[in-house]
Amino acid sequence: MDLKSNLDIQSAEIFQGQGFPPLVNLVLKDTRSVNYEVKDLTNNTRRVALRETRKFKQGVDRWKMGVQQRLEGRATKVSVGFKAPATMLLLPLLKQVFGPIRHIHVVRDGRDVSLSTNQSPVKKFYNSTYPDASERRNKYSNGYESVLAMHLWNDWNTQALEWEKAHAKEEDFDFIVVRSEDLVDPEKKFETLSKLADFVGSPMTPKDVCCLSREEPVDLGQSVNWTGAKNHRRVGMGRRMKDNALPLKYGSLQQRKAFDH
Repeated sequence: MDLKSNLDIQSAEIFQGQGFPPLVNLVLKDTRSVNYEVKDLTNNTRRVALRETRKFKQGVDRWKMGVQQRLEGRATKVSVGFKAPATMLLLPLLKQVFGPIRHIHVVRDGRDVSLSTNQSPVKKFYNSTYPDASERRNKYSNGYESVLAMHLWNDWNTQALEWEKAHAKEEDFDFIVVRSEDLVDPEKKFETLSKLADFVGSPMTPKDVCCLSREEPVDLGQSVNWTGAKNHRRVGMGRRMKDNALPLKYGSLQQRKAFDH
């Protein structure tokens, strides 16, 4: 398991060092959706997907053993946590292989996502998500590629939310939705961090959370590759787009409202 400095797990155990992308593509080509059940996968996909997910769990367990002393007393509702955006697409597999899990569904404003310089999800997973990917790519070429990112944002987040809600009352799964903007908004940061602390069973006191929430907000990254502008504090340039802008026309308004964007 390769845990980078930004706590983003790469999972070198999966597919002989290739990490999550081959596993995600395997599942998406079979389901074309994030809202699926393991039992619904075809036999070969299910066999391979479970095998590779178990390899990932073995890596997490080894890492956990190595830092066990540092983890003691940190939280009562989770034993270990990791950041890996691609795992949002693998929740059914993680639930079956890991047992009880608590999932923090972090959502960034889709307008910022569509204009971000980081378009790796489109490059890696778009063709596996949509059977008509070639037609879509041709339709939105020549400067309108941001629409493709909005497609993924719409469908992945809403499908994941549907699955999460369907399983939320089960003993081995719970989730919380957090908007990334609320983690840096001075008016919402304390409330958001308090909810996160309670969700994981953090020993932090309200005073501790308050001190943390008053720290200077960090940069949310570069969203608009044609201006070089940076996202500071609350939102990025995407929030300033009008709702009739092209990336928003592909059925995105309803989905953004679902996440209060």
